Amino acid sequence: MRIGIAQTDGALLVGEPRQAVLEQVLQEAAQNGAELVVFPELFQSGYNVGTSVVTSSEPQDGPFFAKVAALCRHYGVAAFYGYVERFGDNVYNSAQLVGDTGASIANYRKRMLPPGFEPDYFTAGTKSTIID
Repeated sequence: MRIGIAQTDGALLVGEPRQAVLEQVLQEAAQNGAELVVFPELFQSGYNVGTSVVTSSEPQDGPFFAKVAALCRHYGVAAFYGYVERFGDNVYNSAQLVGDTGASIANYRKRMLPPGFEPDYFTAGTKSTIID
């Protein structure tokens, strides 16, 4: 399996610019034969961006997922990306694997929140996720 790794600025790209980077990376990955692209933790929101991390939260099947799913289908590449998940009253530092068909394969909620800003905003996940 050929895997692409995307490294982006964790704080500066938000909203539409982040989606443009998403599309550019998936397009380049497909052109270079990658089957999976791994994006950074909290790619959808930016990392350590204060309270905007909470305002950018969305459900697992929210708008950012819809964009990722459409691009994965279009380019025939799977993507694993970090995002801020809202589930009920809780906010999680999550990562989702989307297959090349655009289907969600797995969703992981970070279990170990390090000292610093994360415990101020996120609820710790409780389950491990194993992907075949």
